[in-house]
Amino acid sequence: MQETAKLKNRIIKIIIFAVAVCVIAGAAIADAVYRNRTALYTDTFISMGSAVTEKVYGVKGQLAVQSVCEGIKDLDLHYLSNTRAGSYLWRINEGAGKYPVETDAEFADYLKKCIEIAQGTNGAFNPAFGAVIDIWDIDGENPRVPEDGLLERKLALCDYNDIEIDGNSVYLKKEGMKLHFGAAGKGIACDRALCELLEYSNGVYGAVISVGGSVMTYG
Repeated sequence: MQETAKLKNRIIKIIIFAVAVCVIAGAAIADAVYRNRTALYTDTFISMGSAVTEKVYGVKGQLAVQSVCEGIKDLDLHYLSNTRAGSYLWRINEGAGKYPVETDAEFADYLKKCIEIAQGTNGAFNPAFGAVIDIWDIDGENPRVPEDGLLERKLALCDYNDIEIDGNSVYLKKEGMKLHFGAAGKGIACDRALCELLEYSNGVYGAVISVGGSVMTYG
């Protein structure tokens, strides 16, 4: 009987010890998972004429922060800038009334969506409004109120129906027309940021990306 009682006590102690080890290990694992999920990485940089701030949570947050930064800067440099020579937008504006410009599927999709919104709002949103925006030169060296008659002349160059898209090729029918993504560029940047974050979805658990006044949240 004593041997049996000792054996039972030994078994109970082993079970208690095993449970304690499992609890401690589980707590350690839970703590590691929590730390991985709540690890915060931040960055602030200038792009598209605005401050961009990033807060990314997760073990792969640092990689994601860098990827988002590179993605948004690429979008500004090669796609949406109307002042950087060589960007799709700059080349299209330069070719207005002269020749079509071959872009890529991403840019063409952005422009198609902008035209859809213009049609749905009867022109309240208009990606072809660049000719009018330019006459104030708000971001330039000579901001001014345009003289009488100039606004009316420039409005004739703002018909979004004069934007032709053939595959990924874009052509503005009238010389002097200009595309301008000022009303959509920051939102497009947020979309690009989300695409970059999704590349690290197995190690990024939350993010807040602010591009000027536009904010994208994830997780």
